[in-house]
Amino acid sequence: MSQEIISLLEYPRTLLREMLSVESCPHDLLYDKGDQKCRDCFDGAECEWLYKNDAIEELNKKTHEQLMHDLEFAILVVQAQITRLEHDDIHCECEACTWLQAAQKLYEERHQTPRHIKLQNLTNHEESTYNQFSE
Repeated sequence: MSQEIISLLEYPRTLLREMLSVESCPHDLLYDKGDQKCRDCFDGAECEWLYKNDAIEELNKKTHEQLMHDLEFAILVVQAQITRLEHDDIHCECEACTWLQAAQKLYEERHQTPRHIKLQNLTNHEESTYNQFSE
């Protein structure tokens, strides 16, 4: 189960390596939380994520919960890239959109959301209809 998540994290790691500028980084993308420049950097969150997730050995040491958190962040990064590129992630078959669909599916399968949270966005009529069929 964890290996599947680790495999999925390869694409966002590659994407971030391409997106982040090594030339403008005084640490060559090796995030330093003690350096104010890193903390103030526009790419700080992405750089820190890449720094913490760029070595397979380190990923293998993480708990399932940590990997799910890393996957959630990666999904947000790829969604932002897709939005910036104005892709239709439902119908597009590019690498980013295909990855996003697979990652979201895995995330939803592994991350069980309590039923009451799923219902909070339904109208009263939709909720009563849903409850009639789910009981």
